[in-house]
Amino acid sequence: MHLSDIRHTFRMIRLYNRFNLKEMSKKLGISMAHLSQIESGQKKITIDLFERYENLTGLPADDLINLHGDLVKLFHQVNLRIMED
Repeated sequence: MHLSDIRHTFRMIRLYNRFNLKEMSKKLGISMAHLSQIESGQKKITIDLFERYENLTGLPADDLINLHGDLVKLFHQVNLRIMED
C-alpha cells in the first residue's frame, strides 16, 4: 500500500465524524484547499500530515493502515453484492 492510498480512509474518517473540509482542515492545521487536494489525490500525504491524523484520531499508524485495509475489503464486498443483485 502506498501512503497516498490512505487518502480515502482519511476522507471516511472526516465524513464519519461529520466534519466538513473547513472544520477538518482547521483541526489539521492545513488549508481547506490543501485537504481537498489530498482527498482527491492531487497532492500526496506527507509523514507530518499522517502524524497529525494519528494525533487527531488517537489511532497509531498501524491502526490507520489496518482500517484502510478493512475499508477496502468492506467496499469490495458491498460492491460485489450490488453487482450480484
